[in-house]
Amino acid sequence: MKKVTLQKLILDYTESLYFFQREDHRIKLLKEFLNTEENLLLRDDEEINFTKFNDFIKLKKQPPVTIDEKSTDTVTTLFKQFKTNTTGYNTFSTLFPRASSHDEEKLDDGLTRYKRLMDPKTIAALSHWQIACLSGDPKKIKSAIDQKELTDEKRDALGANALHLAALSGSISAVNYVVKKLKINPLESNNNAGEDVLLYSARSGNVTLMRHVMKEFEIHYAESNEKSKYDNDVLLCTAWSGNVDAMHYSTKKLEIDSVDSVDRFGKNTLMCAILSGNVDAVKYAVEKLNLPLTSIDSEKRNALHYAAGISQNPEIIIYLRKQAKNLNMNVPDMHGHTPLWYAEHIQDKTVKEAVVDALKTPLNKIAVQDDKKIEPRKP
Repeated sequence: MKKVTLQKLILDYTESLYFFQREDHRIKLLKEFLNTEENLLLRDDEEINFTKFNDFIKLKKQPPVTIDEKSTDTVTTLFKQFKTNTTGYNTFSTLFPRASSHDEEKLDDGLTRYKRLMDPKTIAALSHWQIACLSGDPKKIKSAIDQKELTDEKRDALGANALHLAALSGSISAVNYVVKKLKINPLESNNNAGEDVLLYSARSGNVTLMRHVMKEFEIHYAESNEKSKYDNDVLLCTAWSGNVDAMHYSTKKLEIDSVDSVDRFGKNTLMCAILSGNVDAVKYAVEKLNLPLTSIDSEKRNALHYAAGISQNPEIIIYLRKQAKNLNMNVPDMHGHTPLWYAEHIQDKTVKEAVVDALKTPLNKIAVQDDKKIEPRKP
């Protein structure tokens, strides 16, 4: 009977979070497993029945997991950074915090979001000042400033400064500290694509932070939208975050028209929600915003191309297929690639099998999903 430590299970099963795929379905499954009576009191250095875990996720129709013998230095470092001596459930919560969108603190790990946003070669060499700002912790930001590693002139590969990264962390205290300590003017702070602190706040999915930025810095969302060279707007950024409350706030309170929210590459709100990997955000775009599933971007990619090629979440693929039975997995984009082609070229074997299966399995043979209603809180 194979066993692994709780630490190893958490890190290896969710390691992709620190790179490009936001595997929210994996988070939910792991959280559910750790919250069972049998595992609730496990410490991070205790062994867990790995065979039983694989049996558990098999019942959930997810591919089995392979645990590597060695952790990468990056993952080991991250674990030490977040290490806690509380229960297994709290260990998980510490690693992947998911606060309410009405809370001040970050909804998700800023580093996770940043790695979804950036090129992998760039991510491989993150500087201390970037990690400090993405942490959302003013103490870590202060440390980077004191060590002369962070100044108001520091920029990343996209031209984002400390204020942008602090906003991406979702922390109001970090944003305020950067503005005060580095004397960065939010009204004049744009990255290479003309994106300001409000758009980065929207990417964090934190509604409270978005309100704070607009009120305290007198930034109007319409002006933020207009400055973006690639036509990214607040709604597209909240959809990218995957936070339903933030999407709701953008459409109802800010009254941003979801039909008009399309970037220069033809990517709409639904496609951005798919990129988040959060099926609830996808449901909101389809069921509340009534966005057509047959829309295509400038490269003739539809929702299935995005779901199979980028989010790689079987749950999203199945949902899209059930909502629009005319969605064809064999429709090519302008490069001649179909959703199925993208799925068959996924490097991770187990993920590839799950995605291909979600595309090919007849709908009448797919188990009924929990079609809960998406009810965002009032903005």
